[in-house]
Amino acid sequence: MGSFERVLRLVTKPGNIATSLLTSPEHHWAELWQRLAGRRQSRRAPSVGPPRCLLKTTAYMMLACLCVASGAEARHAPPPARHELHYNDCLQADRVNAWAVIDEHTVLVRNGPRHFAVNTGVACPRVDIGGGLRFRVSNSAKAIGGNRLCGGIGEQIVRRNDPPCQITSIRTIDKATYEALQKTAKRRGSVAEPNGAVP
Repeated sequence: MGSFERVLRLVTKPGNIATSLLTSPEHHWAELWQRLAGRRQSRRAPSVGPPRCLLKTTAYMMLACLCVASGAEARHAPPPARHELHYNDCLQADRVNAWAVIDEHTVLVRNGPRHFAVNTGVACPRVDIGGGLRFRVSNSAKAIGGNRLCGGIGEQIVRRNDPPCQITSIRTIDKATYEALQKTAKRRGSVAEPNGAVP
């Protein structure tokens, strides 16, 4: 459940003080004020509470504080963890035998007997414009050597005349899954095209 949903459920819960302040009839205001102050309301003679406008202001301030706290929590939420492949299991950009564009976020790639699903964080149309599929490996992969893509930070799909697309994940899939998904592909390519890694 997200932060906004938790706040919404809290402030709209039956019996919640902030909700009651906004919806209760006039004769309940004294009792609500007593609850806010932490005192029990006498059943015999209800006391005169504070002005209604003051109680309304208090309720709105409570709601505002809850919303601010929720927004701060969302801003400081950690980014989703990346799951990087082991180096020996990574996609080798210079050994692409075939590929298939499933949608604007997903490309399937075949490396010999191995198959991969490559996902981008944003829509990435025209990944094969000009023919072929081109990648940019991360600086850490370059330091180790080899044109391997493991799903780490800095890996990209490079498009001609368009900004590159950041790769957010690379996962291995089996042959059956690859073949089933490629039947729905918008475009396909083979080893005959200029695939590979670019600087």
